[in-house]
Amino acid sequence: MKEKKQMQVEENVRIFDKPEIVAMTGDDGSIENFAVIAVVDREDGIYVLMQPDSVDQDEALIFKMRQEDDLTDLYLPVLDNSIASDVFNEYLKAMRN
Repeated sequence: MKEKKQMQVEENVRIFDKPEIVAMTGDDGSIENFAVIAVVDREDGIYVLMQPDSVDQDEALIFKMRQEDDLTDLYLPVLDNSIASDVFNEYLKAMRN
């Protein structure tokens, strides 16, 4: 039987106790695994906080999720520091509650 992933839900933020692993393919065809630690749902889209296997666990990257088709989610890196900061602050607020 598959183990269910626990998650904490705070308003528009879902925080995963046991992160789901997502394999992402880079432009060069390389594949890297990312642990999904939280999902933040905002008016302007859905944002996903992920930790790549290749970095320290104290670091996280923020991606905007877009559904490409029924089977594929596309994760776009958030390059706007203002949006990234707002999303991360929503995550921190949910962690404190």
